[in-house]
Amino acid sequence: MYRAVRMADNLPLLEPFTKQHTYCTYCPKMCRFSCPVSVAQSSETTTPWAKMTSAHHVNDGNLDMSETVAASWYGCSGCLRCRTHCTHRNEVAATLYAARAEAVQLGRAPKQAINVLQEHERRAQNAARAGSRLFAESTTETGAEVMYFPGCTANVLCADDAVAGWRATQALADAPVRAVADRCCGLPLLEAGDPEGFRSAAAEVLSAISEASLVVFLDPGCLHALKVGSVRHDLTPPADRMIHLSELAARHIDRIEPLPKPITARYHDPCRLGRGLGVYEAPRRVLAKILGNEVEEFHQNRDDSICAGAGGQLPRTDPETAAAIAKDRLAQHAWVGGGTIVTACPGSARQLSENGSDTVLSFASLLAESCRGNR
Repeated sequence: MYRAVRMADNLPLLEPFTKQHTYCTYCPKMCRFSCPVSVAQSSETTTPWAKMTSAHHVNDGNLDMSETVAASWYGCSGCLRCRTHCTHRNEVAATLYAARAEAVQLGRAPKQAINVLQEHERRAQNAARAGSRLFAESTTETGAEVMYFPGCTANVLCADDAVAGWRATQALADAPVRAVADRCCGLPLLEAGDPEGFRSAAAEVLSAISEASLVVFLDPGCLHALKVGSVRHDLTPPADRMIHLSELAARHIDRIEPLPKPITARYHDPCRLGRGLGVYEAPRRVLAKILGNEVEEFHQNRDDSICAGAGGQLPRTDPETAAAIAKDRLAQHAWVGGGTIVTACPGSARQLSENGSDTVLSFASLLAESCRGNR
């Protein structure tokens, strides 16, 4: 049995979230259905209520922080859907990230999470090398006022999407564009339990983009981490100059031409782009023009959209659950007619593609093909 640890002495990272975990503890599980992890696992242990209640009791010294308790805190994809269905709009994901950090510091985090932290520098370096190869000429663009940030996932795993986003940004921006593809925003560190590492990585990226008049992001996870997450760690991002690729496209929709042959596709809302940043209309408007059709919808869409299982480091810490979540989303797709899926998140696209036979198109690839001057 581990010794119980009290907040005042040992859990300072949870202190800012006292209201959040207290509210969840005394709530009668109103958002239980909203968590993709607990649904996929058919488990009460990983409901938002259970995860937050265990954090609350560990914080108060009434529950030992065992490895089993700490492992439950990693059963969260950071999708924010529980917040949508919470009367108080409780920030469960941010609270659990703080709990994960406490578990890491006290040696209670699961080995899969420790592996993420130990492997991060190597992965970040690989992503930087991949980005430097993809954008060798653009990274030295002098006098560039617009910057393009593809993100590590795209650089390494979705190179075609990374380049497509770059081509689209070049076609739509009203100024020279420079790619910032040689560094990581630090999101994996935040999600795995190293907030200081995240703060350092985020600060480096924010410094690199500080002089830009506009920064265009391909990956909603990177944008959300730097625009929202960094603020919680005492950084000051140029939020009004940081946008997603879909927002840039919506601003210049007159420069977008329909594809030669109309396509019917269903749009999957990325969690961090939709619930995280409130961007719902821009990708739909742009896709309607590109496809020549109004985009089809999932039964659960926009702020009630179901996660694809790509966030929260879940594919690394619990790949079986991540895959089950993606398959559940694909089953919903089949239920409303199936066909082609399109999404504006490289991670979501990859997760859905790997777990089903449906065609999954990326927003960036469609946009690059449709931008006037790229054909």
